[in-house]
Amino acid sequence: MDNNNNMVNSAQTSVPATKTGWSWGGFMFTVVVMLASKRYVYLLLYLLMFIPIVNLIAIIGIMIWMGVKARSLVMASPAFTNHDEAVGFMKGIDHAGKIMLFILIILIVLGIILGATLTTLLPFKLINNG
Repeated sequence: MDNNNNMVNSAQTSVPATKTGWSWGGFMFTVVVMLASKRYVYLLLYLLMFIPIVNLIAIIGIMIWMGVKARSLVMASPAFTNHDEAVGFMKGIDHAGKIMLFILIILIVLGIILGATLTTLLPFKLINNG
């Protein structure tokens, strides 16, 4: 019975474990992930950007979809020669995505602070009394 358990354990360890779940790299760099995993058909989703009002929903939807599906797309991609290369790509793109997210948050906060500061410093007149 121990031999069967050892065989099951060795079979389970031969399949490399991959991280699943959300990918910040897929969310922030959708086009890069699509191109790197050679999923050129998914780039056609960006044609939705030419439809008014739909484009606002489409970009958010594409980014969320890639955040969820990026890992599985990259791991199943024929673009990478082995599993370690795909895992390395995902680690790098996720790290870059997190850095870009923090930069974006900092820029938004600075923009809000600067906008609030300028509106209090500059006198605005809505009606010109001539």
